[in-house]
Order: sequence, then C-alpha cells, then structure tokens
Amino acid sequence: MYSIVRSIRIEFGINKRWGAVDLINNTVEELYIRYRKCYIELSTGTPVVKYFLDLELLKVNYPDYKNTFSELLVLISNLPLPITDIFPVINTRTAKYRDAFIAGYSALPVHPIYGTTIQPEDRSAVLLTRSNPIVDYNRLYKRALISINGFYHLTDTNGKDGLVVYDATKSLRVSNQNQIGIYSFDSVCDIKLIPITGDMIRKQDPYEKFSSTTYLHLDIDLTGKSVLLVIGGYLNIVDGEIISKVGLSDFKIDFKNYGLIDKYYESLNYIDLSSLGLDTTSANKLQISVNNFLDDASIAKYLTLSQSFFVILDTEDIFVNKLYIKKSNIYGMYVSYVEPMYPLVVGLGRHPEYISIKEDGQYAVNIQNNTVHNRIYNTINQVNLTSVANTNIPIMPASMSSGYFLEIGRDI
Repeated sequence: MYSIVRSIRIEFGINKRWGAVDLINNTVEELYIRYRKCYIELSTGTPVVKYFLDLELLKVNYPDYKNTFSELLVLISNLPLPITDIFPVINTRTAKYRDAFIAGYSALPVHPIYGTTIQPEDRSAVLLTRSNPIVDYNRLYKRALISINGFYHLTDTNGKDGLVVYDATKSLRVSNQNQIGIYSFDSVCDIKLIPITGDMIRKQDPYEKFSSTTYLHLDIDLTGKSVLLVIGGYLNIVDGEIISKVGLSDFKIDFKNYGLIDKYYESLNYIDLSSLGLDTTSANKLQISVNNFLDDASIAKYLTLSQSFFVILDTEDIFVNKLYIKKSNIYGMYVSYVEPMYPLVVGLGRHPEYISIKEDGQYAVNIQNNTVHNRIYNTINQVNLTSVANTNIPIMPASMSSGYFLEIGRDI
C-alpha cells in the first residue's frame, strides 16, 4: 500500500509560485483543473521504497476522477505507477542587481565592429571589462542584462575582450551621465536577447494602428521558457495587462495604456531617439506632432531600437514581486528596510542605478534623479491632441517618484 509523503504544485496562470498541495480536500479532477503541475512523493514496503509521481502522467486515464488522490491510489494499487526519477525541490533563487563600477567593471567607448581603431566621436558602444576577479564574458552575456542610466541595452561578446553594450556611448552622450548597472540572472537561468525586427511586428486588424495594439511574432519554440520584453529601454513583464502572450510565440502590446508619449519624453533625456525622425517645430525642438509620433512607421522604429528586444528566460516558471520602499523628503533618496539587491523601479518604469548605505538597521538608497514630471498635455483629452511639448503644469510641475525593488526569480 502506498503512503503519501509530500506533494507540491503550481497553479495555472501568470506569476504563480510552487508550494504544498492539499490532497485531502481536493478531488483528482479539481487538482487537474487548478494546477498546471503536481508532483507527489510516495512510499511503500519494508524497507521503505520511495516513488515520485507526476500527476500529469495519470491524466489520460483519470482526468475527471471525482474522489481524492488517496482513493485513486487504492483503486490503482495493483497497477504499475508511471513514476519519475526525481522529485523537484523548492529552492528559491532570484536575479540580483549591482552597480557595474562598484562591482569593479571598467567601461571603454568602442565601435561594435572596429573597436577603438576609429575616431572617438564614431564610437557608439561601450565595452565592459573586469580583470580582477576574471570574468567569463560568455557567461555574463548569457546571464545578465545591462542598464545604461536606467535603460536596458542590447549586448554581445566574442567571449574574450569584454561585453559590448550597443549604443551605450550614444546614451551616455545624450544624458551626460555614465551610470551602468548589471541585472544578473546567474542564479536563476540562462537568458537570450532577441532584437525586435520589422518582420516580427504585425497587426490582426489592418485598420488598427500600432499605437493602439501591436502584435509581435517570435519564430522560435518557447516551450519551457518565460519571456520579458524591453521596449525603448523599459523592462516589461508579460503579465496579461499591458503585454500578453496570445499564442505559442505571439505577444500583444496594448499601447493605449502604455503611456507612449510620457515614456518618450522621459527617455529622451537618456537614450538617442533621433532615429525616430520625428517632425518638430522650429520654435521648440521638443514639440512633436502627435499623429507623426503615433503613426505606424514611428512605432515600428521605436520597437526596433537597440533598446527594444525580447528576453527569453530558460525556465518555465518565474515569479515577480514588487517590494515597495519608503520615499524620503530628500531628493533622490529612499529608505529600505530590506537589503537592496534588486533593480529599483521609479518614474514610468526606469531602473536607475543606485548606491545604498546601511545606517541604523536600514538602508539609504540614493539615485541621480527621481523626478516625475506633470505634463500639461495629460490634462487634455488625448483625442484632441495634435501636438505636444514637454511643458509642465505651472502650479505643480513635478514631484518625487515612489519606488520599489523588482524581484524576479524561480522556485524550482
């Protein structure tokens, strides 16, 4: 006779966690309805022999069994069980953040192909290197995202000279800042960066504009994978709200609720957006035509920036938590009661590089800029807008942003 030793499960849906399962108060049918995966450890005999069962392997014969799993065990006690070799162990691991310079890295402006053999003004990328301790650049490339002043950029490596961060020098020149962050998934899984190309961008309705809803198609098998999406440097979670997975390899972006104009003006201070080729006025270079900015060609250009790409995680089950921290009355400072080890998210989704100092059992978290601008155009019905500028509301032009740490990890 089999005895149940332990069991774990994960529910259907986004951002679910592995945990213990109640096999007493749920029928087998309910287990199949509620849980995407369920593993059960069984024991029998003297001396005790343990068996590991993937409940999915019984589904073909008992998908709507109305009694509990214990009763099912009695029913099939004389039949061979479809056992598995291992029982998954819950071992929670999370991706960690560090400032690149504090971690000992050096940054050199380079051309992504010609290195330092051309004039400095033609060097668009940055080469990240570290000699002590020695870095495996292939591993860094496969396990880390790199932020430049809070915006993520595509990377590459030849494995020996360092990690190339595309258009990072352009971003440093735009912002006049040289902050670099490393978001490491080393303890979680490998990641793969896939640039968004024009042929990936699609519509379902030929009359609907990309600025309303855009579909992206990835021509790869995503079985056993999770996906994040970087758009214009902003890291986005595929959570079914703004960005949804709508097919085996298809994703929908609801740009209506994304805040495209707000993000444009925030990122304009940090990354090079000249490739969008937007129409401006001679009186104000920061005034743009709304129709021009939101037309299909401009959205396609925005989605094909070097700061727009898929992040494919080599694990099926990830969880995401927002760990809110306290906003202080000091510009650029937050107070955290947990150790800062994750990316900080402020404003419209920017991940600014930060420095933290422990004081009296809490942490002072300092960043360069935590301003949120209150734009005049947000006081007007968007349908009536023809052109916009980055003009703030006079009575309350700006405020200090709230902030939270973004925790991404896996349990198994």
